[in-house]
Amino acid sequence: MDYTVIKASDFIKHPKAYVFPKHLSDVSWISTNGKNKKCYINAFCGFDIETYTTPEHYGYMYIWQFSLDDDVVIGHTWEDFVKLLSYLKVCNQLDHDHHMIVFIANMSFEFQFLRKWVTVEAVLAKEERKPMFVLVNECFEFRDALQITGGSLAFLAENYTT
Repeated sequence: MDYTVIKASDFIKHPKAYVFPKHLSDVSWISTNGKNKKCYINAFCGFDIETYTTPEHYGYMYIWQFSLDDDVVIGHTWEDFVKLLSYLKVCNQLDHDHHMIVFIANMSFEFQFLRKWVTVEAVLAKEERKPMFVLVNECFEFRDALQITGGSLAFLAENYTT
């Protein structure tokens, strides 16, 4: 699969070059509770972070990746990630009724870092500190890919890659 790597700093300088989808007519609608409609951006999105732990047992994120279909935006600071979400929200007119689904592998770990930088609207968790679904900043639905598939990272790699 061909993909483009974009530095977060480049994305922040030229966000309109990366609007997904190009027109709101390209979105899919699904019905929830029989009467409320939510609009979901028709794009494949994923988020991942890499972390390290100091000898004093403090954990830090040192790089993040956010995939948007065939593009991967890479950044090193949470501030840049927050700016990316902000631009995606504005450029795609995302709001309470227009959402973007973002898949995370191992969200129980990564959400502990992410939650400090976003506004958490709703959480669906299997048990404490094991979220399966998190709605943040009104319009981004982070979903745990491992919980949805019932597998491990090795299972995902073996069964969902080419």
